[in-house]
Amino acid sequence: MTTINQTVVQGWSTTDVAAISTGTLNSMAATLFAYLSVQDIAALTTSQIAALKSTQLSAFGTTNLQALSTTQLAALTTQQINGMSQLGVNNLGTTNIDLLATTIVAGLSTTLLNLMNSTNIGSLNSTQVAAFTTQQLSGLSTAPLNNLGSTAFASLTSTQVSGLNSTVLDKLNSTNLNALTTTLVDGLSTTLLNALTSSALNGIGSTNLS
Repeated sequence: MTTINQTVVQGWSTTDVAAISTGTLNSMAATLFAYLSVQDIAALTTSQIAALKSTQLSAFGTTNLQALSTTQLAALTTQQINGMSQLGVNNLGTTNIDLLATTIVAGLSTTLLNLMNSTNIGSLNSTQVAAFTTQQLSGLSTAPLNNLGSTAFASLTSTQVSGLNSTVLDKLNSTNLNALTTTLVDGLSTTLLNALTSSALNGIGSTNLS
């Protein structure tokens, strides 16, 4: 059996890559995936993509991760993405982050979301943010939470907002607080509003509180 090393990987054609069994790919050292070309990445089937380990995906590098097609991205599982390194998940890039299915986004761990840089977490679209669970939103630290952006906050559902506690709302900057619609603010309990800091209340704005 041929030992798979850098020389072997760099000698593969796209036909060779597409023919590799999922078991063989899964057993490869993560470092070897950095030697695949963009064309090689494009040749990977959805079955092959779904069989990769998180460490292998993280080793793709910026160019290769961003070369993943919409179809290949759809083959990724929540478990694969949750297991990626900080560098790996940020190397996915804003375009690919924006293409992640809502079912995947809803399963992302707060640990992973907190690892995303401001550009990537800010690239999540309104539909994706609306898929967040209250637990995900509550688990975000101040910077990632605010980096979601005002458009994202305006898209939150009443269920999401009503499930947040004062600690989470107090983390929001005035722009994001003011993005909460009147309907969403009306869904907040009196107890919750009374627990907010004056800064948070001012951020929500008199119009939304009226």
